[in-house]
Amino acid sequence: VDIGASLVSVVAGGTRVDDLAAEIHSDGFDIQDRSGPVTIKLIAGGLNTDVATLAPLVTGRVSADLAGSVSKDEIVVDQGTLRSDALNASVTSKVTLADLSMTLKMNADAVSTALPPQIRPVLGERVTFSATATRDPQGLFAANALQLTSGSLSASGTASATGTDIQADIRGTL
Repeated sequence: VDIGASLVSVVAGGTRVDDLAAEIHSDGFDIQDRSGPVTIKLIAGGLNTDVATLAPLVTGRVSADLAGSVSKDEIVVDQGTLRSDALNASVTSKVTLADLSMTLKMNADAVSTALPPQIRPVLGERVTFSATATRDPQGLFAANALQLTSGSLSASGTASATGTDIQADIRGTL
């Protein structure tokens, strides 16, 4: 399977993607069974969004490269990268389609100026972040093995959410 697209712009809600190039490739994808390996490459000349916390992270050229597999039961990303002028991130994930349970592992490096201004005074020039996030079949979200470092700041811990109940155990030094 080889699919390619080039779009001048795509608008959805308060987000606009300009100069989008998309490629989907698979050697051995079984169309009838809807399963097999797949790679996806997306490159956008620009991405504008009204999501205030996301906008500074997606400045300049934005790209995503994903490699994994699809089946009737799950979607797996074995290797993924997300890049912009402000962010370099790697991800792996697995989503079970029957109950939408998932696991997402992320390692990211971002310029501190892309983060909320309230926390910038304690940050160095760059921020590194890693975590493993999960959603169980009952909808419980958890972030485990949280690690954040920037300049003299370092923090680690866990967090979880059930409905409106949020619990966190974060420890660090400044």
